[in-house]
Amino acid sequence: MSNRQVEPDVVSHFKELLLHLKPAAEQASSLQQFMDEALILEETDDNFHKCGLVKDIKKSIDQSLGHLVDEQLKQNVADKEFLDKDGSFLSNMTDDIMRTPNYHALVNSLQDNIFEGVGTFMTSGVESMVNFSSTREPKCLSPFTSMVYNTFADDRSSYCGSSMNHSMMFLGPEQYQHLADNMSLSKPMKTRLDAVKTISNVSASDLVSNDQWKKIKAHLHDMLCDLHQDLFYWSLKIHAKMFVLSVPHINSEIYLNLVNYISLQFSSKSHSIPSLRRGIDTTKKQNSHLLLAFRLLNDFQHQLPEHWLRYPSHFLNDYIDSVMALLSIATPRMAVTPTHYMALIDTQAVWFRKCMNAQYTAAVLLDSIESHPYLLLSAVRSIFACSLKLESTQYSCTVAVSHQNVQHYSLPDISAGAGDVYCETALDVAHTTHSLQLLAQLLLHTRGQCLLTDLLKAEDLSVTDLLISMVNIIIICPANSAQIHERSLSDQVKNIFKMLAKSSFSCQFVFKDIILDKLLSVLRQQFSLADLLLSVDHAACSVVEVLLSIGETEHGRHCLLLGMQSVEAASALQDRDNADPLGSQLSQTTGECSEIISAAPNTAAISIIAGYLVKIMSCAMEASFPSSEDTLRLQMHLLLLCGHLYGTAQGFELLYEYNLPQWLASAWKEISREIDQAVTPVGDRTYGTSLSNRIKCQLLLVKGISAALASFASSPMGFCTLVKTGLLQECAGYLFDQYSIDKPWDTYWLEIFNFSATAIGSKMLESTEFFLSMLSTLWSFLQSPDTVKVDVFSESILCSSSLVNEHLQCHVVQFARLLQSYPVLFELVASDTHSKNKDESTKYPASVKDLLTYLLDIYLPGKAPFEGMISTIDDNLQLFVLKMLQFFSSSLDSCAFLQSKYNYIDSLLSTQAEYYGLDKTSIMIDEQSVLRNHVLVKSLLVGGPTERVLPPAEVHSTSSSVFYSWPMVVSQDVQDAYTGNRGTIACEFDAVFTNFLLATAQDCSSDWMDKCSSMHANVVVSGKYCSQTALCNLLDKTMLCLKGRCPVFIKRLTALENLPTDTQKRGAELAVSYGVRVGALSKSTSFVDDLLKLLHLCERELCVCRNRHAGLVRFTANFTYPAFDWFAATIFLIYGGDVKRSWTFLQKFYLQPDAYLMWMSAAYSSPSLPACFSQNGLYPVYYITCHWLAIIVENDLPFVHASLRVNGITLGQLCQQWVSQCFWNYLDWPEIRQYVSVCLLHGIDYQVYFCAAILKHLRPLMQQHCYSGNLLLLLYEGAVQDFLLKDYWTFMEGLRSKYRDRILSAVESYLSDSMQEQQEEPSGADSFLDTSITSF
Repeated sequence: MSNRQVEPDVVSHFKELLLHLKPAAEQASSLQQFMDEALILEETDDNFHKCGLVKDIKKSIDQSLGHLVDEQLKQNVADKEFLDKDGSFLSNMTDDIMRTPNYHALVNSLQDNIFEGVGTFMTSGVESMVNFSSTREPKCLSPFTSMVYNTFADDRSSYCGSSMNHSMMFLGPEQYQHLADNMSLSKPMKTRLDAVKTISNVSASDLVSNDQWKKIKAHLHDMLCDLHQDLFYWSLKIHAKMFVLSVPHINSEIYLNLVNYISLQFSSKSHSIPSLRRGIDTTKKQNSHLLLAFRLLNDFQHQLPEHWLRYPSHFLNDYIDSVMALLSIATPRMAVTPTHYMALIDTQAVWFRKCMNAQYTAAVLLDSIESHPYLLLSAVRSIFACSLKLESTQYSCTVAVSHQNVQHYSLPDISAGAGDVYCETALDVAHTTHSLQLLAQLLLHTRGQCLLTDLLKAEDLSVTDLLISMVNIIIICPANSAQIHERSLSDQVKNIFKMLAKSSFSCQFVFKDIILDKLLSVLRQQFSLADLLLSVDHAACSVVEVLLSIGETEHGRHCLLLGMQSVEAASALQDRDNADPLGSQLSQTTGECSEIISAAPNTAAISIIAGYLVKIMSCAMEASFPSSEDTLRLQMHLLLLCGHLYGTAQGFELLYEYNLPQWLASAWKEISREIDQAVTPVGDRTYGTSLSNRIKCQLLLVKGISAALASFASSPMGFCTLVKTGLLQECAGYLFDQYSIDKPWDTYWLEIFNFSATAIGSKMLESTEFFLSMLSTLWSFLQSPDTVKVDVFSESILCSSSLVNEHLQCHVVQFARLLQSYPVLFELVASDTHSKNKDESTKYPASVKDLLTYLLDIYLPGKAPFEGMISTIDDNLQLFVLKMLQFFSSSLDSCAFLQSKYNYIDSLLSTQAEYYGLDKTSIMIDEQSVLRNHVLVKSLLVGGPTERVLPPAEVHSTSSSVFYSWPMVVSQDVQDAYTGNRGTIACEFDAVFTNFLLATAQDCSSDWMDKCSSMHANVVVSGKYCSQTALCNLLDKTMLCLKGRCPVFIKRLTALENLPTDTQKRGAELAVSYGVRVGALSKSTSFVDDLLKLLHLCERELCVCRNRHAGLVRFTANFTYPAFDWFAATIFLIYGGDVKRSWTFLQKFYLQPDAYLMWMSAAYSSPSLPACFSQNGLYPVYYITCHWLAIIVENDLPFVHASLRVNGITLGQLCQQWVSQCFWNYLDWPEIRQYVSVCLLHGIDYQVYFCAAILKHLRPLMQQHCYSGNLLLLLYEGAVQDFLLKDYWTFMEGLRSKYRDRILSAVESYLSDSMQEQQEEPSGADSFLDTSITSF
């Protein structure tokens, strides 16, 4: 090789050509096949001729031979030789040119340039190629294999010298036989070394395919066993070279050869096995050679999961069986095993994890483990031994190894006289870590669990015993111990527990009471210490992280709250009930569940967790608080854990007594005060690096507390408790900040929708510009629906013309989720002022009120749109308006409110009239007119599923015509086609109740209530109903028997003007019309006035009490209830329009605690409710009924619970809607009467059971539409079809036996303090009960 300088372009172009030929080289099994593929590429691939090297050769040919070709062509043309017919023209011309001196000079020049370039490239090593392209190496050539393959490429063995043929040798049969003979043990060392070096230059495929391969393979094995370093390294290099080729039989041959060598080192008596006590000294050749062999073996094992895709199955079986047999070799006691070497090389058992992650390789691996159980047994014993050693001696696992990272183990320096020594502790820790990872992968696999269980059973152990031993490692092993890959041994176990807890296949092993108790023992011990701050250690942090992983899953959360034993028993009973859809056996089931949960040690885990958090948060407010990373991490994880436990209604109920919200609120205020005192931002200056470490930790801690407080809003009662802390605004700000960052609907949607279910929550969200952000997205879509992105929860979809309707529906659902509650709508729209955007250039509504005003004004004639907004009205915009009205018209209060404010019904009727033709008999049918007709019927007519027939909201069309057979509503008199068929109410028990009332006329004891409720239950179960007369008599007698609160002394105020509002007028008209249609009222024109008088009397005599508290939201700021009193209207209809009897009943019922859950107007005006709730528009139906309904749904209706969560539906919104309008529009009149009578005769807790029965009835609907995206609209807008109370009475009785005591206790607890205050008032309140109604 000459020493002249090589042009850099030649080297780079050569690299480019190699990369282009890489696919052909990888697929070729021999050199000849590769050359054939290269010729094909030259002929067919255009990109081949674009390579720089090919272009340079073409350019050199043109420069050197181009003029010769031209001269030959000219001469041949002159001689007319090109007309020869024999086809030898080009061949003869080519031969003439190749005989010229110019051709020979060109060949020599190209040869020199290319050979020099190739030589420069090869001498630069693999690193040069890697720098050029990281994709040059085959995937199976790991960094270590590449190192072995290229370490010994010196000048004597260079792939390129002065000849290209030196890079690859082609030998004949005689030469192979000669080399095989020279590799024999009987030959001199130099002869053997020269032979193996020569063999290394032969292609792997040719080497394996020759007849001498078996002899050569045996000699290679002998060289691996030889302690001579050069022989071992050259033999190992040949093995690595063959692994580079992804050819099954070659890989298999060389893999088994390597395994046989390693096995021989442990099974042969001629080789000494190191003892654990002495460790592994890498200066010894045998140990050094073994580590290198294991490393090469491990590199190939990482590729095993890929081989089953392209190799025959028997190859994979051979690979895995051979390595499992190797790792199962039994060595003398206290001797190093093959697993120790493997653990040093692959501490995390990556090879095992990769095999277990692939389904086919996992099956083969588990079969092999079943045949070779020693590896599994050794791993189990290693864990138990480590645990016992830690328990007995508090063993410190510090690794006394100068070598810092086993994974970086490389070829020892032969010239050096010293190396590393892996002591006994290092080997134990590496083996334990390897065993931990191996057992963790088995626990994640169902069959692996069975294998492990059977093995432990044979040893009189269990998986629980194994996990307890692992917990001991977390608790006892120090944080700075056993650094394997920069992780402590305790961190390894902690991560394994977190992985197992989150896996549905293995969580049952972690969720055991004994394991949870073992984990909690650390916190229990920490809690008992006097100075907690100085003793927060790594073990406590690790335990809390594991508990957090458990609490993040629903099953794990239940185990922390109730205990695993009770959860398993309750789950078994629930599974038994799944086969009984109507709940005929649920009475017994729920009774058993009640006993199980009441007997569960449900305070063990949560009391320790809650108490530990309270103590550490109390310490956080002290000036001596140490701001360390471990302490901050512990606090943050505890906050997240308690947030998960509080995140459900059941969790809040169990944790309520620990008063965590108040503790967290106090800590938040104290820490915030300290931050404000320490740092006062000036202008735009932000907190810089000059802040102390304590303040930085405090800033992070405040965010963690805010997240924990916000999680309380996941349940109705939790939200009310959050209101009591006074930090509702801060929590709303935190939720909006998170929403602004990445819109984490999947994380915080439950909290946001619980906020939006209440007036005060919506007010807080509005102050954070949350609604403004939503409005901007909606307005962008309305402006250009074909191109705007629609953000619906975590999805972001680009609209196209074919998906506009679908995305329009998504926006309707999104908007409806935030405005489905009437108090929320009233809070956001009732204002008389218009908001303004801070950015004047922004052209979209600044509030929900402005949006609704603009959208509804579309239908008002003569109204101009807001300045700068959409001036044209397209079909999509009108469809959105109609769909929103369709949604709002489902709420009687929202419908009446929008009608009184915008008069939208007259606008719709006016627009509908324009669709009629000139003959006034034909009407144009399109999507808008059909939907408009649907909205009009819903708005003008009240009725249950069989009492009101709603026309379809969509057009049903065929390819040739549009089919719509419903009459169009053009006036407020709805056609009879929509009034439904009034059924007859079967009454067969009138005589029984009449005789019972006569016989017990003087009995007002509790026994009478029990007898009456029992008789009424028989009526319900029979499917019959009480007549109107019998029901009224029962209700009158019930009011006499119930012991209500003492009457409230009322100071007479100025009488209210007897001027009913538009909302009351409209509600009274609808109620009377409905009563007449269902037969509750006779046809009379005076019923509307009578109902208005009853409502006025309720306002004048009952609502004056609410002067005691000033409202904090618009809904509570009015003197009177800002909605129609649907419960009073229901009582009016039950009593057949008798004002006197209705008023007498309402007077007495107002003194009952039950009134605050059924009668929204009474709750609105009552001074007996907590002021912090009533002032913010939170009433018992929300924080009692909805709260306990959520608990029942979580425990007894898991599928309903899951469906509601998936669709972003909160029970607070749905249940308030049902109860506030007394199930009007959702149930038929007979079932509404049943609802009122059941709640009054059987107890107010039946209100919760009644709602749960409806949800159970709606389960098939939820199952059908769970993932349609429209479940919210179906539940909110649609009536409850085919619901009969008799079908679910057994279900309700079962719930009664399980929850009654706790629900009634909750009702009484919120009234006891106020009742005590009222009893101290003067007794001159008799005039309240004797209010004259002679004016009627």
